[in-house]
Amino acid sequence: MPLKPQDWAAADILVNFNPLPASINHPDIRDWTDVPSVNDDYENARTIMNNRIEALLTDVAKRRNRR
Repeated sequence: MPLKPQDWAAADILVNFNPLPASINHPDIRDWTDVPSVNDDYENARTIMNNRIEALLTDVAKRRNRR
């Protein structure tokens, strides 16, 4: 299913594992295109994603506390 303008407009944060089209304009895009393929390097990819997910959840929690 393709990403639609209403999808990213409703999102607080976008996380991308592949390059996004230039037409996608959002104030908070997290570029994770440098994460290794889980098919090629599962352990390393998992470690990187776990660290980033923890940081992302911390950011989300901080945003909720400010509301």
